Amino acid sequence: MIRFQILNHAVLLTSDALLHFQRFYDTSMQIKTGNFSYFQTNFAFSHSGRIFNAVYGPFLAYIGGFLLLLVHNWFNFQILTVFTVLLIAGIGMYRLVLKANVDEVIAILLALIYLQFGIVAGILRFNFMAWGAALAPYAMMQVLYMINDERKPILWLSLALIMSLIAQVHLLSTVYIACTFVPFAIYALVKTSAKKQMIIDFFKALGTTLVLTANVWGGLLVLYSHNKISLPNQYNLYYHVVKYKKFINLHGFLLINCRRKHGISIP
Repeated sequence: MIRFQILNHAVLLTSDALLHFQRFYDTSMQIKTGNFSYFQTNFAFSHSGRIFNAVYGPFLAYIGGFLLLLVHNWFNFQILTVFTVLLIAGIGMYRLVLKANVDEVIAILLALIYLQFGIVAGILRFNFMAWGAALAPYAMMQVLYMINDERKPILWLSLALIMSLIAQVHLLSTVYIACTFVPFAIYALVKTSAKKQMIIDFFKALGTTLVLTANVWGGLLVLYSHNKISLPNQYNLYYHVVKYKKFINLHGFLLINCRRKHGISIP
C-alpha cells in the first residue's frame, strides 16, 4: 500500500496531512527548544497560538513530535506513521479473530481485508480516524471476554488501558467504540451470575480511564468553561445532505441532475 510512496520518494500532501504535519511540527519544536505550551501551538499554524493538540490526541501529538525529531523529514515520518498504523491494525485484527476461535488462515485473510477497509486505509491520506480503527480490534477483544466469560465478564484493567490509549490518540474513536460496547455489556450483564462483580469492575475501569485521561477531559472543561475568544464555527449539516426522498426513482434522479448541470430541457 505504501510501495508507490517509497519508490517515488514522495510525500502525500492532503488536507489532513497538512493539518497533522503542523501539529506534529509544533510538538517537535516544543521538545527541541524546551518551550512547552500544552494548549497553544506557537510554532505552527502561522504562530497563531491555535488550540489543537490539547483536545485532539495530546499523547500522540508529543509522540509524533518526538519521532519527527528522530527521522528528520516528512517523507520518513509519513512512511513510518503509515506502516505503524497498518501493522497495529493487522496484528490487532489477526489476534481478535484468533480469540474468536477462527482458523488461522481465515484470521490472516480477514486481517488483510481489514487493512483495505476505508477507514484504516485512510491513513494513506493521513486521516487519523485510521488510528482509532487500528486500535479498535484490541478494544473489541474486551467484547469477547464479556460474552464468553460468565464469571468475570469485564477485565477492568485491560479495558481501562485500551480505552485510555484510544482517548489519548483519537478522542472521537473513544465515543464510537464505547457505544459499540453497550449492547454487548447489556447482554453480558443479563447472562452473568456475577452481576455485582461485573458492575464493580465496570466502575473500576471507568474510574481508571478517567484518571488516565484527565488531561483530555480536563482540557476540554478548561477550554469550554473559559474560552471566550473564538469557538469552532457551528453550522447545520442537514442543509448540505442530498435528500433522496425528493426523487421518486433513480431514473428521475439522473434526469433532474442532468437538467440542472447542463441546462437540458427533458420532456
